[in-house]
Amino acid sequence: MSPGGGLRRAPVWVAVVGVLAASGAVVGLGALAPAPRREPVAAPRSVPVASAALVCPAPLAEGTRLATAITAVSATVPQPAAASPTPTAPTVSPPASPSASTPVAPPPSGSAPPSPTAPTPTAPTPAAPTPTAPTVSPPASPSASTPIAPPPSGSAPPAPSPSASPPAASGTAGIGPLGSGAFTPLRTLSALDAPAGFAVTGKSSGPVLAAATGQFAPGLAADQLTRGSDGPLRGLALQPCGPAVSDAWFIGGGSGVGRTTTLYLSNVEDQPSLVDVRMYGAAGELDVPAARGVVVPPHRRVVLALGKIAPAQSTLAVRVIAREGRVSPAVFDNTVAGSQPQGIEYLPLTEARRRIVLPAVLAGEGTRELTLLAPRADAEVRVSMLTQDGAITPVGLESVSLQAGKVTRVRIEQVTAKAGVGLVLRARTPLVGAVRAVLPGQLPDTADVAGTPVLDAAAVVTGITSGRSTALILAAPRKAARVRLTVHAVGGPKRAPVTRELAVASGTTLRATVTVPSGASSAWVLLEPVAGSGPVHAVRRVAESGTRGVLVTTAPVLPLTPRVDIPTALFRVAAS
Repeated sequence: MSPGGGLRRAPVWVAVVGVLAASGAVVGLGALAPAPRREPVAAPRSVPVASAALVCPAPLAEGTRLATAITAVSATVPQPAAASPTPTAPTVSPPASPSASTPVAPPPSGSAPPSPTAPTPTAPTPAAPTPTAPTVSPPASPSASTPIAPPPSGSAPPAPSPSASPPAASGTAGIGPLGSGAFTPLRTLSALDAPAGFAVTGKSSGPVLAAATGQFAPGLAADQLTRGSDGPLRGLALQPCGPAVSDAWFIGGGSGVGRTTTLYLSNVEDQPSLVDVRMYGAAGELDVPAARGVVVPPHRRVVLALGKIAPAQSTLAVRVIAREGRVSPAVFDNTVAGSQPQGIEYLPLTEARRRIVLPAVLAGEGTRELTLLAPRADAEVRVSMLTQDGAITPVGLESVSLQAGKVTRVRIEQVTAKAGVGLVLRARTPLVGAVRAVLPGQLPDTADVAGTPVLDAAAVVTGITSGRSTALILAAPRKAARVRLTVHAVGGPKRAPVTRELAVASGTTLRATVTVPSGASSAWVLLEPVAGSGPVHAVRRVAESGTRGVLVTTAPVLPLTPRVDIPTALFRVAAS
């Protein structure tokens, strides 16, 4: 390089800086007081959550035989000890005190959203939950003061009846309608590990809230199963009831002929939420003024029919961003061909990431369609397939090219039809993806699987009944994984939960069928990753035989959030 090039000049500047630093007294630096001494103090504390709230959207369908069964349980989950303080680098600035909650600003366009989390508790209770006996706890009995009309014939079943006295716990928990006044549960959870639930018909006026405080909060979980016995909404649709979030993605909807996709925005908080809904189609991001600045009043729900605000879209991806407050979003989708129903489904809530895992593409006949979006930039998506024998690169589906902001659909049944598999999708930019399976029959039904989070904590699956087959499909995309599966019987004779450990080899998937114990009316499952296990992802598949075709649905298995980190000062400034 010629004299005066960058590599020769750098030492000169370093020398000049060194001279200036050494002569600090000349320029006045020596007159400054010595730097304060920072003494490390406690790191952030991890404590059990003190409150939790989950929303079940319970979609409206006036004039149809559509019913939704909602089941909630507060499970006894392990509470790890709070982490001991760890030394931190002395360059950390002295802290500010923890601030109150503030409106959430939207992240940059197309950036990866934060993981949905449960609401931050306002008054955490550090005490660990009361230990419980290893006996099965039945559900709380329905409140006598608030009668619930039985659901119509063919609808999802109501909550089971009690049969034993479960252990007591401090706090409260229940499920009931989300209203403008104080929350009044229609069913209460009288004890840990004791589920409760009820069925609501299509004439319901709003969403259902599952809420808990005290020792009931860390293990609160709820699922909703919607069933249409006939008509245009025939099918099964399953979804975990979700917490309020600030950013969420859904992919796989549409507003073309025969397609109806509905977005539900529920606000469980005491202040209004201000929400922007960004929508993407096959031609790119859509300009939808009606979806910007949507106000969701406190304890209310706003329903957006996407066919009205973004019509004639063969495929859609939706991003929900809460600019102020938080919101609990859900998307209900149904398809018809003429007058023939083609299935219903809740689109799974997902995230935009550079690496996403879809634990299960259902095996069998029918179509399988992969829908992808890279919102920020063009992407070359590399595809790996998780099989029972290990990870492979599927021939003919090695990669998929995406244009920024354009939703792309790819038929993949030619490589997935022989057996159930999982997919791992990788790109250099965040992407969103899901697979829709259409199971054939005289009347078909659909099942959607999107990118799911790692089970980094215990998870709960509720509402397992003997009238339908239930399977948990586990995927270990990296290291081998081990999970502990505990089945709790509900109703019938008192019995201990049954526990077994499942091993998932690296790069494979494993299907575990869950059955209701003999003599019980229903069951629920606690799924726990074993210490030292590799990352594991899971979905739940529910199917029901029908004379005109199988009814089927899938839903992600989501980890609980039993603890929350309370920020504390990392350093205390002391006089020297």
